[in-house]
Formats: sequence, C-alpha cells, structure tokens
Amino acid sequence: MTKPILYSFRRCPYAIRARIAFISHGIDFELREVDLKNKPAHMLDLSPKGTVPVLLLEDGRIIDESLDILDYVLDYKYDENTEQLIDDLNNTFIPALRCFKYPERYPEANIDHQEEIILKYLKSLDMLLTNSIHLIGDVRGKADIAILPFVRQLHRADEKWFEALNLEHLKQWYYDFYNSELHQCVMAKS
Repeated sequence: MTKPILYSFRRCPYAIRARIAFISHGIDFELREVDLKNKPAHMLDLSPKGTVPVLLLEDGRIIDESLDILDYVLDYKYDENTEQLIDDLNNTFIPALRCFKYPERYPEANIDHQEEIILKYLKSLDMLLTNSIHLIGDVRGKADIAILPFVRQLHRADEKWFEALNLEHLKQWYYDFYNSELHQCVMAKS
C-alpha cells in the first residue's frame, strides 16, 4: 500500500470531516466510496462496526472515528476550547439537528425547542467568528472541520430558515467554505 485508504460515504458528515482534513492539508489518499447498503468486506474486516469513515494507514493502523482521523491528520494538540465546542456539538446540536431534519422520526420532539437549541449553539459560533474567519486560531482547525459538515446539513435541511438567521459572521464562515474549491473537491462524486 502506497498511500492511506479512506472508506467514505459522500454525504455522511463524519466522512466529510475526514475528507476536508485530507484535502485541505494536501495529503494524497485513496478514496473508496462505500455503498452503505452493500458494505465492502475489506472495510468490515478493518472495522466491524460498519460505519464510515474508516482510515487504513500505510503502516496497517486503522482509525475508524472521524475525530481521531482529524487528530491524526492535523497532528492535533489538545485545546480545551476546541474540545468544548465539539462536546456541545455532539451533545446538543447534533441531537437537535436530527429532530429538526427528520421530524417524522421524532414525533415526540418539540421542534420549536429543537430550533432554540440549534440557534443557541449557532449564536455561540457566531460570537467566536466576530473577529476571526476561523472558530479557534488563525487557520481552519479541528473545530472548524468538525463543525462545518453539520452546519452544512442544517443549511441543506432548510435553506430558507438558515438564510433568515441573523448570524452574519456564522453565515459568512459557512458560505466561505460552501462556495470554495475545497468544498467542491470534498463533495465531488467519485
């Protein structure tokens, strides 16, 4: 094997994270797009849980969690603010986003309450972006890469709702990515 192999699914936000990291850092890798209804045996041998992304490194190591892939690619050094943003993403934003995006799957969920949770998180991001083009630091880092795919999901779930948000810094941050060559490369059909 001459380069890392990344098993991915084009629209999966967790897999999008991994592709952003590899492409934005100019790392050559082999992309293997997965049909989630017919997962390849090799991928399942590497990671029996059967989720993407799965990264097989040249030395045989396997990384099958998107945040661990980011840590590897970015040579990430622990940052408390980054970790808190990602914890809030995982514990509040993503569950609310699921209810917002799929209300038929969550009939017991109060959609107005889910929108409030989403909006509170987005406002915290908007504040961080008041004087910066990145969430933390001077370059697109782990926080940006971990969060962008889920803001993308929200945008795609209801573009009019997203457009109506009075969070100009957040929208600029998102649209800078959305309209970039990087986004086009990350989302290209293989």
